[in-house]
Amino acid sequence: MTTDCHVYNGMPATAPAGPALIYTPQEIAAFVTGIKQGFADHLAAS
Repeated sequence: MTTDCHVYNGMPATAPAGPALIYTPQEIAAFVTGIKQGFADHLAAS
């Protein structure tokens, strides 16, 4: 996987004046990998 030098703003649209959540490409990649491996499945369990 290749990454660039950009950062990604995870600011919620419901609070545009609130604090920004800034993620690097490596952090986004790690997040996606964890989701694919099922580390957040408990959040969707009913």
